[in-house]
Amino acid sequence: MVSETLSAKAKAQDLLRALVEAKSVVEQRGNPASTDLYKKVKGESSLEAAIASATRMVETYDRVLVELEGPRAPVMT
Repeated sequence: MVSETLSAKAKAQDLLRALVEAKSVVEQRGNPASTDLYKKVKGESSLEAAIASATRMVETYDRVLVELEGPRAPVMT
């Protein structure tokens, strides 16, 4: 279960990186807000919404991994 979760987290991180890169490219091209209907309605661009969603997904995988590891016994030295 841990290996599957790590794999899914890695894919989510890859997606997040791609979305951030795409947002950067779009911003370099000029003012996308004038043509982004989603931004006109919601107040954030569709890419910003996707980045926020992907960020939450990575954070969720982090929490799941902590839960899967379970409580750790203290190390006795």
